Amino acid sequence: MMEPEKPKTPDAGTASTGQTLHEMLRWVEEEPGRILEAFPGLPFAEQLGVLLLTPGQLRQDLLLSSPLAGELVPMLPEQEVYLTLKEIGFEDALPILSLMTREQLHYVNDLEAWHKERFEAATFLKLIKMIHQCGEDKLADWLDAADPEILVLFLKEHGSVTKFDVTADPVETPVPHGSITYDGFYRYYPTRPEFAPLIDPILRILKTSNPEQYGMVMESTYRDLPSEIEEEALRFRSERLSEKGMPGFEEACEIYRPLTDEKFIEYTAEAPSNREPCTEIPALYPIRWLPADSFLREVLAALADHPETDRIRTELASLGNKVLIAEGMDVTSGEPLKVALNKVTDTLTLALEHLAGKNVQEAASWLTRAWLHHLFRLGMSQTRKLAERARRVRDRAGFPWIDRFHLLADSPLDDTLRGLLKPRPLFYEGPGKEGLAEFRDFAGMEDLRLSEARVSATEAIADLFSEHLHASPERIKQVCLEAGLGDQLDRVGWSQVLQTAWVHQTLTGQPEFHPLTPAEAQQFLREAFVGVSGTPTRKLDPQFTHTLLLWTLDRAGSPGEAPKEIIREWIQSGTTRIEEELEGLDPEKPIDSRFVKCLCIRGETLTEGQR
Repeated sequence: MMEPEKPKTPDAGTASTGQTLHEMLRWVEEEPGRILEAFPGLPFAEQLGVLLLTPGQLRQDLLLSSPLAGELVPMLPEQEVYLTLKEIGFEDALPILSLMTREQLHYVNDLEAWHKERFEAATFLKLIKMIHQCGEDKLADWLDAADPEILVLFLKEHGSVTKFDVTADPVETPVPHGSITYDGFYRYYPTRPEFAPLIDPILRILKTSNPEQYGMVMESTYRDLPSEIEEEALRFRSERLSEKGMPGFEEACEIYRPLTDEKFIEYTAEAPSNREPCTEIPALYPIRWLPADSFLREVLAALADHPETDRIRTELASLGNKVLIAEGMDVTSGEPLKVALNKVTDTLTLALEHLAGKNVQEAASWLTRAWLHHLFRLGMSQTRKLAERARRVRDRAGFPWIDRFHLLADSPLDDTLRGLLKPRPLFYEGPGKEGLAEFRDFAGMEDLRLSEARVSATEAIADLFSEHLHASPERIKQVCLEAGLGDQLDRVGWSQVLQTAWVHQTLTGQPEFHPLTPAEAQQFLREAFVGVSGTPTRKLDPQFTHTLLLWTLDRAGSPGEAPKEIIREWIQSGTTRIEEELEGLDPEKPIDSRFVKCLCIRGETLTEGQR
């Protein structure tokens, strides 16, 4: 007897089939009305292929139009069906719910009826009611396959069970008011009257369809402790979810373990192609949600007809689930899953660019030879290496102050360190709309190289301050405290310190850091600012910036061109701030230190006449 042909995924089949499918997918995006008209006449394999790449409501509309809906829904991966229900709304997705298999319903229940490790009886009841709306036969089939432990927890949450006692209860005693019984032996008492019409059909259908299961459930509800039952139910649930790529927390966190290049190469010897081929249809929602311009999408497109494509798609979905669980996100919502898949995309891109640069064919080759789990770990390890450097330079770039650690490094160096030092290293993207630092996952080697340049610049500046200005973080703190600037210490940064030292260089010929007196600041204003011809405006003498740049870059060592450019921009930004703050001040009047942020100036109370 011949085995039935496995339904083809969108990239499989003959050239003509593939061409038809690609045309259908273009209609999905551009002309959904046209695909609705053509869909019922497509062969089964092409209908399934189109369904896997369509969003929720359109997917249900296509199913309702197809005479093959009863065969199509059972072929959809559990997570695809679940996300469809979530996108449409359970109440509006009864046509799909009525065609789902026991396994698909198990998956939905395992996610919906639990909050972390706690059973949610109210949610379970809602699901049971919706299955019941699909017909009593559907509910009977589901109850027959459901874990008895789940049913026991549900019944215990909404009521209690007593047993007929032949030695104490009169045989002719009528069934007590408010109780439910279908065998005269077990009597169920709902805690609230409104629960009775909801639970009654469940017990009736269970007793009729599976009397043995009914007896086990009622006896356990009568006798067993809820905590023991919940523990057993949780074990069964965890095993099922793990088989579907939804592991427990500890297993999910394995994706964040570091992996060296050498170990990764060793693992590639255990090639994925050596294992048994996967017979399950892969979930395609990760492909649907990939950014259109992502490097990973380009690499996957190069593998459209490769035999490893289904395996890669399945692993993409599994990785998304692992990130979802490891990050403590809501596993019952589509939006957190999209966030998790974005992280997967970014981290895999980081690994592939580390291995192959921007070479699409070489990156595609790595995808076919390596497990995505190992590629993800390799990508995460690239940021971990940089995080270690950031951790080492941190203590040379700041000091403990009151209840926190104050970084002397200026933006973007300080925020780059903060991003790298998070439990999961992040890339500092820049200030957001409200001026707050915005962080995101590293999206590729370009992000990593920019962060490396910033860390190298921070290391070079830390060396410069310690070796050439004798201004270590602790020394800077001590000098500021001795000058009475303790209340301003959390606003002191390297830029202020360097510029204050260079003001001393301008006035005395020696670059050394100690806060200026108001008189010294006033003298600097007179000597370093020059008039602009034809205007009353005074600008900072360009020579101040020029000599500071030469002195700094000459002593910054050899961090590389990119870090040197960052240092150059940092100095120019600082001297621009000096000009912006001081250019409008009268050089004949003492400077009020309260309104100057670009230099460290000792505070002195000015008289009314001085102001």
